[in-house]
Formats: sequence, C-alpha cells, structure tokens
Amino acid sequence: MFDDFIAIGLFVRDFDKAFDFYKNIFGLRVKTENLQNKFAEFQLGNITLGLMTKDTSSKLFNAKYFESEIKEKQSFTITVKVNSVDKLFTELKERGITIISGPKIMPWGWKVMCIKDIEGYIWEICETYKS
Repeated sequence: MFDDFIAIGLFVRDFDKAFDFYKNIFGLRVKTENLQNKFAEFQLGNITLGLMTKDTSSKLFNAKYFESEIKEKQSFTITVKVNSVDKLFTELKERGITIISGPKIMPWGWKVMCIKDIEGYIWEICETYKS
C-alpha cells in the first residue's frame, strides 16, 4: 500500500519563531525555504520535517479541515535517533529547551529523553543502549 515514509508536517502558530527554532536551536538543515508563504522543510535523515501555518495549509488544501485550533494536548511524539543522548541533553539544556524527561534507560534497550519544542510538540530522543 505505502512505499516509504517521507515527511512529517507540523502546523505552527508563529512560523518565524518556529523556523528560527528548528534552524538555529535544533540546527536542522534547511531543505526548502519559502518565508513569504510561511512554509519550510528541514532534512532529518531520510525524513523531511515540514513547517507551515494552518493559514498556508488552508490555502493549499480544503480549508474546512484546517479550521480548528492547534490542540494543547498532543496525540503523538516525534522520535529521532542520536549517537549520544547525554551529550545532546547537556547541549539542549544550555540552549534553554524545555526538558520533559532527562536521559533514562528503558526496559526495551534504548536510552531516551523527551523535550518540548517551541510549538509544544514532544520530541523523544533515543540512542541504542548497551549495558
């Protein structure tokens, strides 16, 4: 049915702040930048992370599906793999990122930490853990 997972699109309230956050705080590589239309894509491994406002989306697609407010409670997480959770934890803490859960070893063999980004999305940051 599906061949590949290629992108995650995030609706953001403040595009300019979110773009700056993902580019300069998270340090993601910009793939596409259309600031006038409040749309950008960042490359994260084989996945594209898209940013857009609901206004931008409603102009491109059927507006009725984009009318509700961004919910405060999130029903998903964005999970990424890194070489060192501990090193990134220190870096992100120094940058003032909201830490939800510091590094800990999970029963299934990952070291994990969780953070909240500028728009309130929860990121689970993992590394393979060898005891």
